Amino acid sequence: MGNLDISTEYYLKAEKICLEEGLARELQMMRGNLASNYQDAKEYDKALTQYKLVLAHWESVDDKRLIAKGLNSIGSLYFDLDSLKLSKDYYTKSLNISREFGEPQMVGLTTRNLGKIGMKDQNFSRALEYFLEATRISEQTGTNTRNVGDYLNISEAYAALGQYKRAYENRKIHFQKYDSVFRKEKIEQINELDIQYKTEKKRSKSHYNRKKSKP
Repeated sequence: MGNLDISTEYYLKAEKICLEEGLARELQMMRGNLASNYQDAKEYDKALTQYKLVLAHWESVDDKRLIAKGLNSIGSLYFDLDSLKLSKDYYTKSLNISREFGEPQMVGLTTRNLGKIGMKDQNFSRALEYFLEATRISEQTGTNTRNVGDYLNISEAYAALGQYKRAYENRKIHFQKYDSVFRKEKIEQINELDIQYKTEKKRSKSHYNRKKSKP
């Protein structure tokens, strides 16, 4: 049994408990996790069923932020299925709600996704507009890992439009940002490991000294 199967089994058990205990919010979290697992496993019918149950709940309590998130999730599923019209419809609904309620990170996510549809549809100018907006948002919100990918998206859109100088410039920025962001993350990981090692070493030494001092 793979990790995906194990986590799906866990989420199914948790879903049952949430239903029995009437834990509505937690139930939606479990269903969202199940939907994501099913989508990764390419069990799209099961994923769509779970996504729609989650969306229906958030619509019933009029939680706009989570409605936008649910619409985006369904859009991503239809994108995986290459149903671009349906995908675009769900992404656009998500984007409109996110704009209305001032959710910049969600706006960034959905504009990025709409840009990917533009690339598949060969509407490269529109794709570029979406990618540029997503990049502005990732810079404003400090979403660094997203920002790295945004510059790659922009580069690919310019290349598709035959604007190779701009494509090259943005590809250079992508690599510079990639280096900066991921080197910083690696340094932080190494520092954390170093702190853990020193803490463990100190603890072991203390334990040894206590043991040695006993008669």
